[in-house]
Amino acid sequence: MDEVSDLYAAKDFATHSVTVTHPTCIGWASTDHLSYFSSDELEVFEPNSRSTALKVILPSKLERKAPLTQDVTFIFKLEEQRGTPKVTLVSIYPGTDIGDLDGDITQREQQVFYDWDHPGE
Repeated sequence: MDEVSDLYAAKDFATHSVTVTHPTCIGWASTDHLSYFSSDELEVFEPNSRSTALKVILPSKLERKAPLTQDVTFIFKLEEQRGTPKVTLVSIYPGTDIGDLDGDITQREQQVFYDWDHPGE
């Protein structure tokens, strides 16, 4: 990937993400835009100890399904080990990057989450 090569050339050793769009649908997105939902379809949850977000209640009043997506997001850590680049895959998920799991993710990204077992289109 050109992105990884560019990061290595810049000596940007940190955790990064890249979203790749596949030519066909790969599954269901794990997030959706906040504006598509009413407040009674959502509840607060904690993705981790440093963050909060809203997720779709099952079943939602509109029995909304997670949308199909062509995007796959890869989270990876770039390091240098004995003068050689080392890339460690930290996470992979369907859909676009939602940024750091820190603070109020829904407020920052305007995205709500689906549970992993939420039905999809």
